[in-house]
This record gives sequence, structure tokens and C-alpha cells, in this order.
Amino acid sequence: MSIAAEKQLGDQISHGISITKYGHALPLQRIEVIESGHPVPDLQSMLAANLVTKHVSDLQSNDIVIFLLSGGASSLMSDLPDGCTLREIQQTNSALVKSGANISEINIVRKHLSHIKGGQLARMAQPAKVFTLLISDVPGDDLSSIASGPTTADPSTFKDALNIIKKHKITDQVPIAIREYLQQGANGMKPETPKPGDPVFRNTFNRIIGNNHSALIAAKAQAMQLGYNTDIAKEQITGPAESTAREIVRKLMDCNSPLPHCFLWGGETTITVTGEGCGGQKPALCIMCTG
Repeated sequence: MSIAAEKQLGDQISHGISITKYGHALPLQRIEVIESGHPVPDLQSMLAANLVTKHVSDLQSNDIVIFLLSGGASSLMSDLPDGCTLREIQQTNSALVKSGANISEINIVRKHLSHIKGGQLARMAQPAKVFTLLISDVPGDDLSSIASGPTTADPSTFKDALNIIKKHKITDQVPIAIREYLQQGANGMKPETPKPGDPVFRNTFNRIIGNNHSALIAAKAQAMQLGYNTDIAKEQITGPAESTAREIVRKLMDCNSPLPHCFLWGGETTITVTGEGCGGQKPALCIMCTG
């Protein structure tokens, strides 16, 4: 995305930051590249967030900010809530991704443990014009959930974040300082994320440029070109990976369509860890061909 921006905008870019996970950096001409942690944030994630904050905190009304966002940004660009440590944030993120919580639930908690997520980056950037182009990895393309919505109004609350922790029975795994911070927010002692209708979004524009649907349509076109009878079996698979796998196998075993045939599934499943696995969400464009 950064390479494409440089190609299109050239020397109109005064400065920029591109944040990606380790081993994925590409050479850029005008934009600084930072590699950081995913799916659990690290010190580099904090550095990245600090640099972004620095660049957007002193803008004027004639400035234009372009945010290019895709999946993983919630971890890659992460800051610390007051009175909490990086280790406590890491423990909280780890507990969430192993709990079986879906990505929207995880990001509600993340948004309320940050000063930049949940529309707060847009608040920092005002009065500049902010254009955000997003590649969605979230089922349903909820703008407030993609990358934890740094430039999007957030309808969720501190109380919602606390309820998610309770729902997935990870209260004992979340450090006391994190729980206290969220409780203070629920009690009105911490500022909430900006909500729909907040004037901070007057000059903020969000547009999805790629998502699960567009990936499936492209895959279907390619499969048909290769000679397969092709069906999009399900566009938004969600829930536990194990039950989803069984559903896919049943679909294939019951297939009585003309061969060769290609079935396509898209969406995101979750894995609840009971042992030593890493867990979390598993975004997928699942292609099964038979013939």
C-alpha cells in the first residue's frame, strides 16, 4: 500500500511512516518503514505509535493526512494506557486472542486501552483533513473494528470492554492495573472514545478499498477462467475453526455438481486455546477444488 502511495503521489508526500510486521518491510523512497510485533505488541509497536502521534499532533487545516490501514494494525501500532506497562498490555492481548473472542470483541478492549485507537487518532489530527483507505479483514466490514478504528467513531464503551473480559472468563488472566484502568473509564474517570456524531470527524473520510467479498469475486473469476464450475459456498464463515472445518468437509462430501468444481469460502474463524497454542483469529480465503 505504501509503495502504491509513493507511486501515485510522488513528491507530494512530505513525510510518512509505514508500519509492518517483522520480515515484511519493503524499500521505500519517501516513507520511513518500521517493523513491529503482531499479534502481540512490543516495544517497536510503542515506537511506531509514538512516531505517528508526533506527526499528527501539530497539523493545520490545510494539511492532508492519508491513512492506509489493513489487518494487524491494532498490534503493530500500540500505545500504553496511563499507569500500565507493556508487559501488562501483552498479557491482556495474549489472554484475549486465546480466549475465543472474535476480532470485534478483542478490538473493543484494545480501543479502551489506547489513546489513539477508537477514533482518537482522528481527534489528534484535527483540524487537518483525514482520508483513510482500508483493506478489511473483519467480517461485516465494521469500520470501527478494522485496525481498532483509529479514525472512525467508536460506539463501544469502557463497560463493554469489561463485559467482554468477563464473558470470556479471563478476568484472572488480565492484570489488575488493566482492570482498574477499564473500571475507572466505566466510572467516568477516563475520557471515552469519540462517538458517532462527534465533530472531530467533520473532516475525516473512511473508505474500504478491499475486503473479503472482493477477494472472493476475484478468486471465482480466476477459477472459472481455469475451467472450474465455481460456487461461493459461504462469504462470511465465523465461529470455531473445528466446527467450520466439519461444515466444509460435509459440503464437499455432498457435492454432486458437474466436475471439475471449485467451492469458495471466506471469513474468519477463531481458536480457543486450552494448551500451549497461539490461538486468535484465522482470516481465510478457503478454496476447495474437486475433479
